[in-house]
Amino acid sequence: MKSVLFIIQTDPYASSTVSEAIDMAYAAAVFDVDVAVLFVGDGIACLRQGHDSKVLQRKSIEKKIAALPMYGVERLYYAGDSHRYAVGTLGDDAVSLNAAEQVTLFAEFQEIQVY
Repeated sequence: MKSVLFIIQTDPYASSTVSEAIDMAYAAAVFDVDVAVLFVGDGIACLRQGHDSKVLQRKSIEKKIAALPMYGVERLYYAGDSHRYAVGTLGDDAVSLNAAEQVTLFAEFQEIQVY
């Protein structure tokens, strides 16, 4: 089975990049690709609850992330060194990884896409 790790390092509402990355994760998972998502850097903000996407006139990243398990994407991770940004988050289902664990995760996947 093919496997893809999506690394999201972009602020959730800076552009449509994060929304498109999540859409690609949905699509890959629907076609039986083993998918995981790792949030790092500014991407950690995606895991915060309470986004007011209506003000920005965009689809809610919070809702899109919450829907990932419905598509079979249940492996969510975030960079452990960014934990202070993930407090009070959707990240309750996401696993914190230190740098060594991230390297091990990278080795598990045939393809890595960075957004």
